[in-house]
Amino acid sequence: MSTSTARRSLAARASGIAGWLVLGAAVAALATAALIGVRFLPVLTGSMAPYAPTGSLVLTLPVPGSDVAVGDVVAFRPPAPYTVTGNRPILHRVATLGSEGGQSYLTSKGDANPAADPWQVATDGATFGRAALVVPHLGRVFAGGTWAALALVLGAAALFAGARRLRMRTDRYRAGHEVPIARLSAILDVPAAEWQQAGGRQRAEAQLRAGLDATASARGLTLVGEPVQGVTPGSAGGLRLVLTGAAI
Repeated sequence: MSTSTARRSLAARASGIAGWLVLGAAVAALATAALIGVRFLPVLTGSMAPYAPTGSLVLTLPVPGSDVAVGDVVAFRPPAPYTVTGNRPILHRVATLGSEGGQSYLTSKGDANPAADPWQVATDGATFGRAALVVPHLGRVFAGGTWAALALVLGAAALFAGARRLRMRTDRYRAGHEVPIARLSAILDVPAAEWQQAGGRQRAEAQLRAGLDATASARGLTLVGEPVQGVTPGSAGGLRLVLTGAAI
């Protein structure tokens, strides 16, 4: 092995260790946050613009109903008979606080909505999620929930680790073969509904591999070794599959 190849291999190992340390810290932070009641709420509508535009992510902290104040932005589920698609919580600002028949309640309103919400939400013995931080654009990653986002993080980490292994394998191959090696990739965006269908994952992976084979054939190359697959968030809540391989 040449000195330059050895250095690249050492750098790849160091970057891999650093990447896994960062991933471990991220997973630990998400798990700890979930245990203490922190929630990551994706904003799917424009009712709270400009405070929390569509696609942003709001971090909420648990707070008892007795501590809620007018002007707070809180997450809650509306009382029956009102429902929200997917039983998702609503994130609106507290408009008023009141009491009726010995029961305390709040009313709410979206900042961008012309009128207040039609319900009264009981606050006695209830817990709300009070907004503490708004992160633009990140809500699309968490649209499937905190654990779905964690799964995507792990998928991205697998893609990173696979790419690192592919680079190390390529360096070793180059050390013993004086032939040029190309890295080829195939990308496939899969809607979430198709991925979740019976056999959807197998069909998508087969289509992705066929795309990589076609790319290699079109360039007159032959794939060597086993390609590495990764999954990252795609558009409109779907998934993006990436398959990377070495070819000569």
